[in-house]
Amino acid sequence: AYQADVKLRGLGDYVFIAQPSPYFEEEEDLYIQQITKTIVNVGNLPTDWNTDFGLSAEIVPLTKPYAIYEGGIF
Repeated sequence: AYQADVKLRGLGDYVFIAQPSPYFEEEEDLYIQQITKTIVNVGNLPTDWNTDFGLSAEIVPLTKPYAIYEGGIF
């Protein structure tokens, strides 16, 4: 588990990326690296939600990820 104590100052998007070291997965006989990218918005002012950070494996959203709700259309 990870924990961060961050004070978000100013409006807009804040992107947090956790990129831990690869680990060996015995069932697949290879190393796996899990990368987590979380986008937090402050004040409903969209800024950097669609930025490509150049990670080795990354999903770049085409729609604001914090504007998608269950049952909605995107």
